[in-house]
Amino acid sequence: MRSPRYLVPLSDLRPYIEPLGNRIWDRDDIRLDDILTSVRENRLQPMPWNTFNNTYEGLGEALGETARSFHVERIAYFVKNGVPNDYPIYLGFDNVNNGIRVLEGRHRIAAAFIRNEKTVEAAFLDDGLTRLLPNCELLPDPNVSNPALRKKFPSVDQ
Repeated sequence: MRSPRYLVPLSDLRPYIEPLGNRIWDRDDIRLDDILTSVRENRLQPMPWNTFNNTYEGLGEALGETARSFHVERIAYFVKNGVPNDYPIYLGFDNVNNGIRVLEGRHRIAAAFIRNEKTVEAAFLDDGLTRLLPNCELLPDPNVSNPALRKKFPSVDQ
Protein backbone atom coordinates (compact mmCIF):
# COMPACT_ATOMS: atom_id res chain seq x y z
CA MET A 1 0.00 0.00 0.00
CA ARG A 2 1.24 3.46 -0.92
CA SER A 3 1.76 5.91 1.96
CA PRO A 4 -0.25 9.11 1.67
CA ARG A 5 1.75 12.18 0.68
CA TYR A 6 1.30 15.57 2.28
CA LEU A 7 2.46 19.11 1.76
CA VAL A 8 4.03 19.87 5.15
CA PRO A 9 4.82 23.39 6.39
CA LEU A 10 8.40 23.47 7.63
CA SER A 11 7.27 25.73 10.46
CA ASP A 12 5.21 22.77 11.76
CA LEU A 13 8.18 20.40 11.51
CA ARG A 14 10.62 22.74 13.27
CA PRO A 15 9.53 21.85 16.86
CA TYR A 16 10.21 18.17 16.15
CA ILE A 17 13.28 18.27 13.91
CA GLU A 18 16.59 20.06 14.33
CA PRO A 19 17.86 19.53 10.78
CA LEU A 20 21.54 20.04 11.57
CA GLY A 21 21.59 18.74 15.15
CA ASN A 22 23.40 15.58 16.21
CA ARG A 23 20.22 13.68 17.07
CA ILE A 24 19.21 13.49 13.41
CA TRP A 25 22.71 12.52 12.17
CA ASP A 26 23.79 10.21 15.03
CA ARG A 27 27.09 12.05 15.18
CA ASP A 28 28.50 15.52 15.66
CA ASP A 29 26.34 18.38 14.49
CA ILE A 30 26.45 19.22 10.81
CA ARG A 31 27.31 22.92 10.81
CA LEU A 32 25.67 25.48 8.54
CA ASP A 33 28.99 27.19 7.78
CA ASP A 34 30.41 23.86 6.52
CA ILE A 35 27.44 23.45 4.17
CA LEU A 36 27.65 27.01 2.85
CA THR A 37 31.41 26.61 2.30
CA SER A 38 30.73 23.39 0.40
CA VAL A 39 28.21 25.23 -1.81
CA ARG A 40 30.66 28.09 -2.45
CA GLU A 41 33.46 25.66 -3.32
CA ASN A 42 31.09 23.57 -5.46
CA ARG A 43 31.77 20.44 -3.37
CA LEU A 44 28.41 18.81 -4.04
CA GLN A 45 27.40 15.18 -3.60
CA PRO A 46 24.74 13.99 -6.08
CA MET A 47 25.01 10.35 -4.90
CA PRO A 48 22.22 9.16 -2.55
CA TRP A 49 23.24 7.91 0.91
CA ASN A 50 22.14 4.34 0.14
CA THR A 51 24.50 4.18 -2.85
CA PHE A 52 27.37 5.64 -0.81
CA ASN A 53 26.68 3.31 2.11
CA ASN A 54 26.43 0.25 -0.18
CA THR A 55 29.80 1.20 -1.68
CA TYR A 56 31.28 0.67 1.78
CA GLU A 57 29.19 -2.45 2.45
CA GLY A 58 26.97 -0.79 5.02
CA LEU A 59 29.85 0.76 6.96
CA GLY A 60 29.29 4.33 5.80
CA GLU A 61 28.72 5.78 9.27
CA ALA A 62 31.79 3.96 10.60
CA LEU A 63 33.94 6.05 8.25
CA GLY A 64 33.77 9.04 10.58
CA GLU A 65 34.87 12.24 8.84
CA THR A 66 34.36 10.69 5.38
CA ALA A 67 30.69 10.08 6.24
CA ARG A 68 30.37 13.55 7.78
CA SER A 69 31.83 15.13 4.62
CA PHE A 70 29.38 13.11 2.55
CA HIS A 71 26.44 14.47 4.58
CA VAL A 72 27.69 18.07 4.32
CA GLU A 73 28.19 17.78 0.56
CA ARG A 74 24.86 16.00 0.03
CA ILE A 75 22.97 18.78 1.84
CA ALA A 76 25.00 21.35 -0.13
CA TYR A 77 23.90 19.63 -3.35
CA PHE A 78 20.22 20.19 -2.48
CA VAL A 79 20.87 23.72 -1.20
CA LYS A 80 22.32 24.63 -4.59
CA ASN A 81 19.99 22.59 -6.83
CA GLY A 82 16.72 22.68 -4.91
CA VAL A 83 14.77 19.99 -3.13
CA PRO A 84 13.11 17.61 -5.61
CA ASN A 85 9.69 16.07 -5.08
CA ASP A 86 10.26 13.12 -7.41
CA TYR A 87 10.87 10.71 -4.54
CA PRO A 88 9.25 11.09 -1.15
CA ILE A 89 10.60 12.18 2.18
CA TYR A 90 9.30 9.61 4.68
CA LEU A 91 8.22 10.70 8.14
CA GLY A 92 7.25 8.40 10.99
CA PHE A 93 6.19 8.71 14.60
CA ASP A 94 9.02 8.74 17.16
CA ASN A 95 7.67 6.70 20.07
CA VAL A 96 10.67 7.42 22.29
CA ASN A 97 10.40 11.21 22.09
CA ASN A 98 6.68 11.41 21.25
CA GLY A 99 7.54 13.31 18.09
CA ILE A 100 8.54 12.85 14.46
CA ARG A 101 11.37 10.87 12.90
CA VAL A 102 12.79 11.43 9.44
CA LEU A 103 13.09 7.93 8.02
CA GLU A 104 14.16 9.01 4.54
CA GLY A 105 15.09 12.47 3.34
CA ARG A 106 17.23 14.04 6.07
CA HIS A 107 19.50 15.76 3.54
CA ARG A 108 16.52 17.20 1.66
CA ILE A 109 14.80 18.45 4.82
CA ALA A 110 18.02 20.08 6.04
CA ALA A 111 18.44 21.79 2.65
CA ALA A 112 14.81 22.93 2.66
CA PHE A 113 15.32 24.62 6.03
CA ILE A 114 18.54 26.29 4.83
CA ARG A 115 16.84 27.47 1.62
CA ASN A 116 13.96 28.88 3.72
CA GLU A 117 11.46 26.79 1.82
CA LYS A 118 7.93 27.07 3.18
CA THR A 119 6.91 23.43 2.64
CA VAL A 120 8.16 19.96 1.72
CA GLU A 121 6.30 17.00 0.30
CA ALA A 122 6.42 14.00 2.62
CA ALA A 123 4.86 10.57 2.89
CA PHE A 124 3.48 9.72 6.34
CA LEU A 125 4.06 6.19 7.57
CA ASP A 126 1.89 6.76 10.65
CA ASP A 127 -1.65 8.14 10.71
CA GLY A 128 -0.97 9.99 13.96
CA LEU A 129 1.36 12.46 12.27
CA THR A 130 -1.57 14.54 11.08
CA ARG A 131 -2.30 15.33 14.76
CA LEU A 132 1.27 16.59 15.22
CA LEU A 133 1.22 18.44 11.89
CA PRO A 134 -2.29 19.92 11.74
CA ASN A 135 -1.53 22.32 8.87
CA CYS A 136 -0.38 19.67 6.42
CA GLU A 137 -2.35 19.20 3.23
CA LEU A 138 -3.09 15.78 1.74
CA LEU A 139 -1.88 15.66 -1.87
CA PRO A 140 -3.67 13.72 -4.59
CA ASP A 141 -2.05 10.46 -5.60
CA PRO A 142 0.07 11.32 -8.69
CA ASN A 143 -0.44 7.79 -10.01
CA VAL A 144 -4.19 8.31 -10.26
CA SER A 145 -4.61 11.04 -12.86
CA ASN A 146 -7.36 9.38 -14.87
CA PRO A 147 -10.78 10.90 -13.93
CA ALA A 148 -12.45 7.50 -14.30
CA LEU A 149 -10.06 6.03 -11.76
CA ARG A 150 -10.69 8.97 -9.42
CA LYS A 151 -14.42 8.10 -9.46
CA LYS A 152 -13.60 4.47 -8.74
CA PHE A 153 -11.11 5.37 -5.98
CA PRO A 154 -12.37 8.68 -4.55
CA SER A 155 -10.31 8.39 -1.37
CA VAL A 156 -7.22 9.72 -3.16
CA ASP A 157 -8.84 13.15 -3.20
CA GLN A 158 -10.01 13.11 0.41
